[in-house]
Amino acid sequence: METAIELRKIKGIILDFRSNPGGLLDQAVEVSDLFLTKGRIVSTNGRHPDSNQNFYADEDDKAQNLPMVVLINGNTASAAEIVAAALQDHGRAIVIGSNSYGKGTVQNVIALPNNSELSITWSRFYTPSGYALHNLGVLPTICTSRENIGASGKENSEFIRRLKKFHAGVVISKAVFSQWRAKELPGKESIEKLRAICPARKKTSDQDLNVAKQLLSDPMIYSRAMNLSFPAVAN
Repeated sequence: METAIELRKIKGIILDFRSNPGGLLDQAVEVSDLFLTKGRIVSTNGRHPDSNQNFYADEDDKAQNLPMVVLINGNTASAAEIVAAALQDHGRAIVIGSNSYGKGTVQNVIALPNNSELSITWSRFYTPSGYALHNLGVLPTICTSRENIGASGKENSEFIRRLKKFHAGVVISKAVFSQWRAKELPGKESIEKLRAICPARKKTSDQDLNVAKQLLSDPMIYSRAMNLSFPAVAN
């Protein structure tokens, strides 16, 4: 009961995965499961039957459905991408920033007799909506890398103003998300064209955090922004 009272005082949760290179698959599943009540978190698929696995959430949302924002950038990779994609696909969080790195493969490391190691790509990660993370990465709902916005208060105010008006240079359309989540993995040229919509930015910016705070303090904007990327999978 004490935990529930404390959570009611919180406006929302910000997960900052900017420049987070990721970790282990089971850690990504556990973190995602903290905030999801059901559905697939991630799946792995490869040539060998044993490489095909599905990981699901249980029924307990530790955050009690508090509004959530996830921050990503061009150095967000692997397990961090799994969490961001899972929360976005299930309509649980709004993702802000730039395209992530796009590291979506599982490697098995085999020790060799001469003390060297052989790394074998075993399978690929697929998000709940079905797209492959590898080379493509996660597309943010609100892109902060397309606009020439710096750190000054005036520039941040202008970005927020554009966000409130859902300016095309700030928000990503449903049509773009439909292309991103296509079941067929596009070719290299198609991937580059899609990723150019919100270019990967490797540096962190205070603007990402400012936008996240603005969203969490304004339920109306948060709700409208959530509908942009819409739940890609049934909850």
